[in-house]
Amino acid sequence: MASSSNGNSTESENAVSRSSAVLLRQAGVSNAKRSGVWMWFKEDEEDKNKAKCNLCSSPISCGTEDRRSTSSMKRHLDARHKKEFKLAFPKDDVEFEEKEMDVAFTSAAKRPKMTQQTIEESLQATKLWDIMDPRAVKIHYAIGEMIAVDVLPFNIMDKIGFNNFSSIIQPRYKVPGRTFMNTKIVPDIYARSRQKIQEAVDQEPWISFTTDIWTSSCNNFSFISFTAHLNSESFSNHHVVLNCKYFPGSHTGSTIEGILNEILSEWNIEKSRVHLLVADSAANIVKGINNADLALVPCFSHKIQLAYQDSIRAQKTVNDLISRAKNIVSKFNQSPKNCELLKDKQNEAGLIPKKLLQDIATRWNSTFYMLERMNELKQFIGALSTEIKFANLRRGASPPAPLRS
Repeated sequence: MASSSNGNSTESENAVSRSSAVLLRQAGVSNAKRSGVWMWFKEDEEDKNKAKCNLCSSPISCGTEDRRSTSSMKRHLDARHKKEFKLAFPKDDVEFEEKEMDVAFTSAAKRPKMTQQTIEESLQATKLWDIMDPRAVKIHYAIGEMIAVDVLPFNIMDKIGFNNFSSIIQPRYKVPGRTFMNTKIVPDIYARSRQKIQEAVDQEPWISFTTDIWTSSCNNFSFISFTAHLNSESFSNHHVVLNCKYFPGSHTGSTIEGILNEILSEWNIEKSRVHLLVADSAANIVKGINNADLALVPCFSHKIQLAYQDSIRAQKTVNDLISRAKNIVSKFNQSPKNCELLKDKQNEAGLIPKKLLQDIATRWNSTFYMLERMNELKQFIGALSTEIKFANLRRGASPPAPLRS
């Protein structure tokens, strides 16, 4: 009887195995997916890392495309679909677990072995680069270009934040002192850039220029700039500032003439190659350019400014209106308290607060922007007229400062 029972059991197991094989073939499972669990799952077309249960459509993790794992699918069948689980795994699951372990050990064996560094190697890996190490020099020049392009002060080299940033990006790089940068790196960058510009200038048969003189509001120093405008073979315009220098003393026509001749000589530019020179129409500039025997084209923006200036000065009503507007703006911009009141009024109306704009005598469009902003905020300005005294705004009206010299 025992023998008959064992025979029947073996026959039953074989039948289940045959049924499993049939189901696997019907499911289209490849040899790579030989686990019986794939009888009840199919790959998710949208997410290749998931498999959908054919019985309840639940998405179950199946590992990655490079490394499949059926553990989650097996647990799902065991917990939710007992009957199908037995069909998928007719024998004890010892073999399944052993295969899972074999895969894990095989993958681990393929990983590169980690070797421990020697003390000497460890110290070498953390040793700071020499200041002239090629890797350090490359970073020196990158910092130098950043200082030049972004017009940064040399003392950025001493800043705690910059040094901390550098140590995180490259722990082996030591930020050099400002003296090293402003005596070696930046001068070399300047020399290389100047050489490239000189080569470009030398190739141009005709060059146009722009020049201007202005005074810094920070220190009242005067400067003169001289910019070349070059055309490439594709007729695309490029401009380079050939000089921007301190301009002390009296700005007479003869002084301006001397500086223009000096700059042209520094860059080996013959006057016969100068196409034209654009500048404003101030008398001293016009005289200096004419004395230098260069073709002058008056700046169009400056001409508009002069026309605007003459028209405003000729209309007393408009001039008085602009002067009153400037005084109102000053009442706010020169008082933090008044600025705060204007801001509060706009907040109460649910608006993003805006400030009043002060015009600039030498920029006609700045007057337009000032009046435009005042018109936009006029209801709030009017609401504050009882708190801010706008008395005597008619007095002290003065026309825009003339630009002619």
